[in-house]
Amino acid sequence: MAELRYNHAVNRAMADAMAADPRSCCSARMSPGRVGLWRDAGLRDRFGQERVRDTPISEAAIVGMAVGAALSGLKPIVEISFIDFMTFAMDAVVNQAAKMRTMFGSQVSVPMVLRTQHGGGAGSGPQHSQCLEAWFTHVPGLKVVCPSDPASAYACCAPRSTIPIL
Repeated sequence: MAELRYNHAVNRAMADAMAADPRSCCSARMSPGRVGLWRDAGLRDRFGQERVRDTPISEAAIVGMAVGAALSGLKPIVEISFIDFMTFAMDAVVNQAAKMRTMFGSQVSVPMVLRTQHGGGAGSGPQHSQCLEAWFTHVPGLKVVCPSDPASAYACCAPRSTIPIL
């Protein structure tokens, strides 16, 4: 792979996943003027508003929508700005997405990617810099991945039958 910055590797992985599978879609909360991962990648211009959606500021609604979309046959890629805000979506992640396959005897799956960031160092303050990924590692049905370099980030970002939390 050519040398890329981490966020460009994630952008490329999302674009490649969407190009490879028309069931892939993505959503994230994007306030006016904010540059997010998928906005940087030009995904809305390339794939259209039906597959690339801005969402309201409601992590519970965003993840709940993604779980429903995955159950209906889509492969959503969801961006939650900071892992701190995953607490608002815990029910959808832990009690719905993670358990659905087991609850229905492997007859359904929830093929979605839930992407977020964690940790300090960006000057984002105490409510935007926690490291909560350990919570999710203890939930059966979730796959938590914390790639350390652009090549690993690219490899982790394609939708699959488990739910990576990046």
